[in-house]
Amino acid sequence: MINQPQRFSLRIKMILAFALVSLVVSGVASLGFYRTLQRQNLEGFRRRVLNAISIIELNQNGDEFTMVDSAQNPLYDKIRLQNTRIRDTDPDFIYLYTMRRDAQGIFFVVDAGDPLDEGFSAYAERYLEPSPFLVENWDSLPERDPIVEPAVYTDEYGSFISAYAPIKTSDGKYVGVVGLDISADTIVAEQNLLLVQSLSIMLLAVCLGISIGYFTGGILNRPLKELTDTTTRVSSGDLTARAMLKTGDEVEQLGDSLNRMAERIQAEVATLEERVSNRTIELEIANRYNERRSRQFQTITQVAREISNIQELETLLPSIAKLISEQFGHYHTGIFMLDEKKEYAVLSAANSEGGLRMLARGHQLRIGQTGIVGYVAATGNPRIVLDVGLDSVYFDNPDLPNTHSELALPLRIAGQVIGVLDVQSELENAFREDDAEVLSTLADQVAIAIQNTRTLDEARKSLIEVQSAYGASVMEAWKVLRPQSIGTGMQWKDSSLTRLNEPIQDHILQRAIETGETVVSKDQDAVLAIPIRLRERIIGVMRLKNNLENRWTEDEVDIAQAIANRLSLAIETASLITTSQQRAEIERVTSDITAKIGASSRFETILQSAAQELSKALGGSDVLVQIEPAALKLGRDDR
Repeated sequence: MINQPQRFSLRIKMILAFALVSLVVSGVASLGFYRTLQRQNLEGFRRRVLNAISIIELNQNGDEFTMVDSAQNPLYDKIRLQNTRIRDTDPDFIYLYTMRRDAQGIFFVVDAGDPLDEGFSAYAERYLEPSPFLVENWDSLPERDPIVEPAVYTDEYGSFISAYAPIKTSDGKYVGVVGLDISADTIVAEQNLLLVQSLSIMLLAVCLGISIGYFTGGILNRPLKELTDTTTRVSSGDLTARAMLKTGDEVEQLGDSLNRMAERIQAEVATLEERVSNRTIELEIANRYNERRSRQFQTITQVAREISNIQELETLLPSIAKLISEQFGHYHTGIFMLDEKKEYAVLSAANSEGGLRMLARGHQLRIGQTGIVGYVAATGNPRIVLDVGLDSVYFDNPDLPNTHSELALPLRIAGQVIGVLDVQSELENAFREDDAEVLSTLADQVAIAIQNTRTLDEARKSLIEVQSAYGASVMEAWKVLRPQSIGTGMQWKDSSLTRLNEPIQDHILQRAIETGETVVSKDQDAVLAIPIRLRERIIGVMRLKNNLENRWTEDEVDIAQAIANRLSLAIETASLITTSQQRAEIERVTSDITAKIGASSRFETILQSAAQELSKALGGSDVLVQIEPAALKLGRDDR
C-alpha cells in the first residue's frame, strides 16, 4: 500500500497562513522602526560624548603633561586629581586617562581615579589591545576635531563608547592623547526595551493571526478570495485594507477578525510612528542644542589658541575684545581690570566705537556700587541682564545706547577676581544661563592668558635687571682685579712671546675698537682685527697678520672670531673667580683676627692683639690704636 503524503486541514492551513502574514507584516514594520530609533539614539549619544571630550581637552595642560616621567612626579598626582574631579562630574564618565606612544606602542601616563580601583592603569602600563580606531587615527588626531568610536562595545564591565582628543603644549606641540570611556548602559537599555516592544507587537500580531486562522478554518471557500485579497494587501503594507463580508456566519467573523487585526496593527504602527516622531523632535532639539554648544566650544578653542600666541598685555587685551566680538557676533566687548587698591574696575580694552571713546577718557566703575560690572567685580558671580531697561543694577551708558542685554563674567586667577569680561548685545534675551556656563570657560582662558602675559613681562624685567647687575659686577671685577703684569697686552711674533708696554697705534685696530666689528684689511698686509668684549663692553682687540701675504678666507675669519669669543668668556670667568677668591681670603683673614682678638677679656690684651694681627695681615704696616681722651674721662665719671 502506497503511503499518501500527509495533508493539513483547511483550519491548520489558515492558521499557518495568517500567522505567517502577521509575522511578516509586523516584523518588517517593527524592524524598520527599531533600526531608525537605534541609529538616532546612537548618533545623539556620540554627539554627547564629543561635547564631553571637547570640554576635557580644554582642561589638559600639555606643558605639565610632558614633564610627567613617573608616578612619583608631583605633576602626576596633580593631573590625576584634576581629571578625577572632571570624571566625577558625570556618573556616566567611567574611565578618563591620558596616553603616549613610543616605538613599542601605546602606554598609559595618568589614569584618573583611585589606584586601588579595579581597572586602574598605572604609569607606563602598556595598552595591550588598543582600539583599531584609536591606532588608525593617532597620527592625524592633532589636525582634526576630537574623535569618537563609531559603535558601542560591551565587555565584562558593561557597555561603553570611547572618545579621544589630542594633548598639546602651549606652543602647539602634540604630546599625547586624552581618552574618555562613557557608560552606554542607558542607550543599550533603551534599545533592548524597543526591541522587546517590537517583539511584543510581532507576537501579538502572530497570536491574532493564529486566532483568525483558527476561526477561518471551518468556513467554506466561498468568501475565501476576498479574504485572500485583503490579507495580501495587508501583508504588502496596506494597513487600510478591510474585508467587507456580510455572510452572517464564521466567514464574516473571520473578515471582522482580519479587519480588527489590521486596525490593531495600524494602531500599533501609528503609535510607533508617533513615538518615533516625538523622539525625532526631541533628538533634533537636543542635537541643535549640542551643535550650538559644540560651535561655542569650537569658537572658545579658536579664541584661546589665537590669544595664547600673544605675549604683550597691551596687544593681548584689545585682541581678546576684538576676537570675542567677531567670533560670537556681539555688539560690544569690554575688558575691565581691577586697580591695585581694588576700588575701581578700569576699562582696559574695548572693540566698539563707544567703548573706544570710554577707553580714551579712562572710564572706570566703582566696585560694588556702579553697574553690572561693579557688581560682578565685587561678588565674583556672573550676571545676565536679558532686558537692561528692567534691571535695577544696570548702568545707563550714553556711549552704548543700543545695548538691550548684557552678560558680565569674572576673570579669576587662583580664586581671586582680577577683572571682568563684559559682553553686550543689541538684541533682547540674547543670553541664556548655559551661555554663562560656556563663556565662563572662555573667561577662565582669558584670565590665564592675562596672567601668563603678566608673568612673562615680570620675568623679562627680572632678567634684564639680573643681566644688568651681573654685567656691572663683571666690569667692576675687571677694573679692580685686572692683572698689571700683562701691561698693555701680549704679542706672539717670530716664535716668541713678549709683553706690550705701549698700545700699538694702528687705524685697523682703532676702527675695530670704535665700531665693535671685525675688520679685515684689504691691503697687502692682510691684517685681521677682532674686538674683545666683556659683557658687551669692548676691553681690547686681537690683531692677526698673515705673513704669507694671502687674503684671509671666510673660514679663517670664523675661527679667529670663535677664539676671540672664547677669550672673552675666559677673561670674564677669571675675573669672577679672582674676585671670589679675594673675598674668601678677606673673610678668612678677618675671621682669624676676630678670633684672636676675642680670645682675651683684658682691655690691654685686646688692643695689643688687634694691632699685631692687623700689621701682620697687611704686610708689616704700622698700626696705631688710640682711645679718645673723652671716652676715658667718660669711663671715670661712670665709676
